[in-house]
Amino acid sequence: LHTTEGSGDGARAWLKNKESKASAHYLVMEDGSLVQLVKDEDTAWHCRKNNEDTIGIEIAGSYKDLINQKQKLNSHQYLSDPYHKNSFLDCVDQ
Repeated sequence: LHTTEGSGDGARAWLKNKESKASAHYLVMEDGSLVQLVKDEDTAWHCRKNNEDTIGIEIAGSYKDLINQKQKLNSHQYLSDPYHKNSFLDCVDQ
C-alpha cells in the first residue's frame, strides 16, 4: 500500500504513462472507487525488489493526511477478500 502524494486523476494518468516507469495494480480514488490498472497476473512496477510477487495498491492522497472512510472501506474489502474483488471493482482501466 502506498499513497499517491497527489490526486487520483493525476496518479491514474502517471501510472498509465509508460514513460513514468511506474504502475500499480489498483488505485483507490478519493471517492473510494477502486480502479484496476494492471491485471493481477501481470507485473506492476510499484516497489523496488518485489514486483513479481506482490499486488500494488495506491491510495489517492498524501501520507500526511488520513485516508477517508470510503478509501479505507474499499482497501479493507479488497485486502480481506481479494478473490471476490470484481464484485466491488468500479472500473477496469487496462
